[in-house]
Amino acid sequence: VRYAPQVRVYAARQTSEDAYFGVHLLPPTDLFSVEWYSGRHGAWGACPPDWQWGLVCTYGPTCAKFLDQEPETVQRELWDQARAVCPALFTLDEADVVHYHRWKWAVPIMHPGHYRDLAVFENRPPVVLAGDYMNNACVEGAVRSGEAAAAAFGRA
Repeated sequence: VRYAPQVRVYAARQTSEDAYFGVHLLPPTDLFSVEWYSGRHGAWGACPPDWQWGLVCTYGPTCAKFLDQEPETVQRELWDQARAVCPALFTLDEADVVHYHRWKWAVPIMHPGHYRDLAVFENRPPVVLAGDYMNNACVEGAVRSGEAAAAAFGRA
């Protein structure tokens, strides 16, 4: 499995103003998603109900350029791009908390047909173990566990 990088900027501020906005950008630019919510609507992690939080996520294939840049520069650039998508989003200067995360290997790169391949596993019968080791260390234990295994397939 190969992985793409990702950069995220989380910010939060204390305010009772309501916020409820989330979008995945298609096609993605440097940004993949912009989220801005009040804590009362839930959050990634813990955010009090009288706070707002924002999350800006980059798009893996285009974000490697941010990995070696200064965090403050990247935070400002990505947050400004997010505010172009959602002009009402608070500024970083208005934030009480800002967290910056970058990962060189973060998001698995799925090959074409990946989810079709996974569906094969969903349609496979279960793996069931049987034998004297699984029940009692004797022939009868092996038989009992074999019968239980067969029952798992509806054949007992």
